[in-house]
Amino acid sequence: VAALVLLVAGVTGFLLQHPTWLGPPSNPTLSVAADPLVAGRLLRGTHWGVELSEDGGRTWRELPMPAPPTDVVRIVFGPGNPLVVHALGIGLLVGSEDGGRIWKDLPVTAPGLGPETTFLDLTVGADDHLHLLTDEGLLASLDGGRSWSWSNSGDGPGARNWRRFVHDLHTGHL
Repeated sequence: VAALVLLVAGVTGFLLQHPTWLGPPSNPTLSVAADPLVAGRLLRGTHWGVELSEDGGRTWRELPMPAPPTDVVRIVFGPGNPLVVHALGIGLLVGSEDGGRIWKDLPVTAPGLGPETTFLDLTVGADDHLHLLTDEGLLASLDGGRSWSWSNSGDGPGARNWRRFVHDLHTGHL
């Protein structure tokens, strides 16, 4: 049994050092958005960033970013200005003001927002205001992601109600 474990460890270690022998890496699509200005132009979110297709999804190329977000779960175009694009990954929000050619990080800071906060979803309203759902509550930005504040929906740090507290205590999520 010990020899089998050593053999498996040796073979898998060798293969990890030569990943091309295992075929192309899998990078599944997690989200997709169609450019409202250019027919056939798509952006898709993957585990490793944002990719672009200009032929309706037949071929893809990675968009260069200084630090691409991982696990991009949402890509949104601004309805007021479709050249404005935002991509939401785990713990990172990036934006582009030129249709996705140049991207910049958009820091998400708000009073009481912890460093371990999970970003869950992103939407943009008709007025181009951003709304970011986190595991702490709902954040809103009225200036394209430059500043954030808690929505007035009772969300935010410390907004736990007793029912959620008892549920979290019972399930061990506290």
